Amino acid sequence: MLKSIDILDTGFKFTYEKSNFKTTFGGILTLILGCGILVLIWYFGNDIYYKKFPIFIKKANESSYYPNVIVNNTDLFFGLKIDDYWSNIIDDPKFFEIFATYNYYENDPETGENVEIINKELMVEKCSEKYLDKEAEGIPRLDLYYCANYTNSLVGGEFAGSENLGIINFFVKKCDKETEAKFNITCASLDEVEKAFGGFVYISYYAQKNHIDPKNHEHPIQKSYGYDYDIISLTGHMYQRMYYSHSEIITDEGLIFADNIVKYFLEYDSTRYGYSTRTPINKVIYNTSVQISRQKTFYSRSYIKVQDVAAVVGGFMKIAIVVIYIIFSIYAKNAYYLFLYKKLLNLEIDDKLGEKLDEKLDIKDKSINMISNYLQFIYS
Repeated sequence: MLKSIDILDTGFKFTYEKSNFKTTFGGILTLILGCGILVLIWYFGNDIYYKKFPIFIKKANESSYYPNVIVNNTDLFFGLKIDDYWSNIIDDPKFFEIFATYNYYENDPETGENVEIINKELMVEKCSEKYLDKEAEGIPRLDLYYCANYTNSLVGGEFAGSENLGIINFFVKKCDKETEAKFNITCASLDEVEKAFGGFVYISYYAQKNHIDPKNHEHPIQKSYGYDYDIISLTGHMYQRMYYSHSEIITDEGLIFADNIVKYFLEYDSTRYGYSTRTPINKVIYNTSVQISRQKTFYSRSYIKVQDVAAVVGGFMKIAIVVIYIIFSIYAKNAYYLFLYKKLLNLEIDDKLGEKLDEKLDIKDKSINMISNYLQFIYS
């Protein structure tokens, strides 16, 4: 049966009874070659569907300007809370008020100065699931943190050299007259504040911390939230600027030709801190601003295509056929002579390579040598 699948070229053009010369060994090698081709097609072709092994390139550069990006809470989450030394939540406005603002500036082409167009206080409330991205993991005890609603807000740019500038600010300040009027309360006295907190508080927050997982075809942008905290003196002031880079990932989804899909997202870049030993007149003890950095990152990934699989299989076949031919040609030549001896002498002998003919044929050695020399002369 193995003889029937032999497709290897023996190098002999002689045919007998309208059939090419085939061997059992050739059938075995043909079977091995076929299995190797199927394994390669399955191994590499499998990734055409499952897309687990992308070719991934990352390129980062720094722009000459700060770009602008329209953001939502689910794109750029930030939530904070205030704790005392014993980790008790401080959410009574008679001590501290948490508020947020959005400021938008446009450059005046005549004067070259930035003019404030929008200065509004954002709605601040206890965080809930609506502020989180559905693809990201949740935040434990989310309801303890405060979030600001800045849906469809333009963020980015700079005061010098930009046509516009957008900044989101989060503040924590001591209770003052504005706080009393807003919440209809009476602020705690300095003695009460000192007795309750001993001169400092903890401000902890969760912020957007995205990263890329190139092997995840469906969700390459892994959205997550990072936790951090700061110890804030009640007689000083701390501010920080959180920068996010504008990044994009290009995925080639084509099976034969390029078919690029582009996704944009914000990726955490860096945080810059500043301290002051004196509390400003507005009694703000903590301020965080969210801005876009000049860093821009490009991600490009592609997957194996149909022509790539064909090239791999074709290369394997060329190498395999050369190796098989070197091994098989020696066997085929001897097996072919043995086949001719059997047919010309009309004798029944075993088709086994390496057995001596003079042990199987009841004829003189001289006759065998004559026939052998004649056949080798003709087919050499």
